[in-house]
Formats: sequence, C-alpha cells, structure tokens
Amino acid sequence: MNGFGISDEAWRDAREPFKDFHVIVGGIVLVALFVLHIGAALYHQYVLRDGTLHRMTRQD
Repeated sequence: MNGFGISDEAWRDAREPFKDFHVIVGGIVLVALFVLHIGAALYHQYVLRDGTLHRMTRQD
C-alpha cells in the first residue's frame, strides 16, 4: 500500500498507459528541437550571413 491507500499492483497498472505517452511526447520534442537547431544554423548561414557556422567549424 502506498500513501493513497492504493495497492502497489493497482498503482503499477494505472501508470502503464502513461509510459507510452511519455516516450511518444519525448520523441516528438527531441525531433522538434533537432529540426529547430538545424533551422537556426541554416538561418544564420543563408539569411543573416554572419559567419556563425564558419566560426563553429573552423579548424585551427
């Protein structure tokens, strides 16, 4: 029993559907951040032309 008076087995069963939800939403957020990051790099390279990409990839 936990603090809410629910058995551990019932608590585990209640949490099960939310595990898939977190995996799906986490994956979508991760992909969105990845695309946003690439978009920002391309924006700096081709719209602003401020040399950010060159400075990040410069080999000394």
